[in-house]
Amino acid sequence: MNNGWKRGLSGARGVFLLGVLLVLCGGMLSAWRGTSQTLRLVGDSSAPVELRQFRLEGDLFAFQDFTIERYATGEPKQYQASLVLFEGPSFQSSQEKTLTVNGPLDWKGWRLYLMDGGETLSPMGEVISTVELEARKDPGARVVFMGYGLLVLAALGWVLCGGRAP
Repeated sequence: MNNGWKRGLSGARGVFLLGVLLVLCGGMLSAWRGTSQTLRLVGDSSAPVELRQFRLEGDLFAFQDFTIERYATGEPKQYQASLVLFEGPSFQSSQEKTLTVNGPLDWKGWRLYLMDGGETLSPMGEVISTVELEARKDPGARVVFMGYGLLVLAALGWVLCGGRAP
């Protein structure tokens, strides 16, 4: 094998090792600094405030409604939860946010996922919307994905250089 090919394989080996290092460091960062919490909320105005709203990074989220969009056959098409976000220390400005099952909401490093939702009857016979959200903060995810990208580049380098894995 000529020296050019050997240098290419050596470079691919370095990229591979850097990719492994990034995956490991990102995983440790996620384990050390990552956090997750499950939030169960109800849309009944007579429910206690703690069951209707939550705070993240100093901002207030209030649960509005849960809806199920259906096909003409009656099968569920889309599950949606509406939240109103009140920003700032005095909660002056507000904006409505919508979460769907496959459409999480990103907010100040947090990602909110719609996990479950539905409607139940109150003791008074009223229909009440309920929703379960998962709030996650994972600072190491991007580092891990960069590591995966480098691992793919290293694999391509080995294939294109005609070499074998070390």
